Amino acid sequence: MSIIEVLNLSVRFGFTKVLDNISFKIEKPSLVAIVGPNGAGKTTLLRTILGYIKPLNGKIRLLGVEYCGKLPKYVKEFIGYVPQRDNVNLLVPIKVKDVIISGILDKLPLLKIKLPDEIYHKLEHIVKLLRIEDYLDEYFNSLSLGLQQKVLLARCLIREPKILLLDEPLSNVDYPSRIEIMTYLKELVLKGCTILLVCHDLDIAFNWADYVILLNRKIVKFSTPEELKKEISEEIEKHLKITQEIESKRREYCF
Repeated sequence: MSIIEVLNLSVRFGFTKVLDNISFKIEKPSLVAIVGPNGAGKTTLLRTILGYIKPLNGKIRLLGVEYCGKLPKYVKEFIGYVPQRDNVNLLVPIKVKDVIISGILDKLPLLKIKLPDEIYHKLEHIVKLLRIEDYLDEYFNSLSLGLQQKVLLARCLIREPKILLLDEPLSNVDYPSRIEIMTYLKELVLKGCTILLVCHDLDIAFNWADYVILLNRKIVKFSTPEELKKEISEEIEKHLKITQEIESKRREYCF
C-alpha cells in the first residue's frame, strides 16, 4: 500500500490551469522536497491533498484511502499541516503552550474541560526535542521567526501525524534553526513519518531530502537528489562543452 499516491491531478482557477496532470507515488516513509518557482503550484498541491481545494480531475490516495475533494475524516486524523507563516494571525495574543495544544483539541471529546495528563506529557516531550521549553509562557507574536516556526511545527507534531505537509517552514528562519528543524524532520522519517516539504532552497532539497519533486504546474522531475544532481551536472558539462566549441571556432575565425 502506498503512503501517498496522486493520480492525474489537475486544478484550475478560473481559466488558468494551476496543476496539470500531476502523478507521483510515495511507497515508504520519506522526506520529499517540492521545489519550483513562484506560481508553480506548490502550495496548491498541498492544499488539494488536504482537501481544501477540489481538483478539476484526478484522484488522491492517502494510506490506501482514495478521495477526490474533501479529505475523509479517518485520514484527517493522521495528517499534520504547517502552512506558510504569513497565513498566521499575529494580532491574537496567545501563549506558546496554547498554540501547541490547539493542534490536538479536535481529537478530544466535546465539552472536555480538563486536558488529559497524556497531552501535557506529549507537550513536554515535543518542546524539549525542539528546544522551545523555555518559551511556553511567552506570547507567540513576541518570538523570533525561527522560534515561531518551531512552535507551529510543535503544534502539528503533537497530533503524532503519519503524514506531514510543510509549506515553506524554513522561510525567514536563521541557519542554526534550519539545521535543527531539518535534523528533527529526518528523525521523524526514521520513526515512520512521511513528509512533503515545500522549499525554495535547492541546497536543502539536495542534502536532506530522500526524493525531490521539481514542479512547474507539471511535474518536471521526480527523482532522488543524487539522480537530479547527476542530470544537472551532465547538463552543465554539455553546456560548457558547447561553449568551448563556440569559443574555439570564434578563435579560428579571428586568427
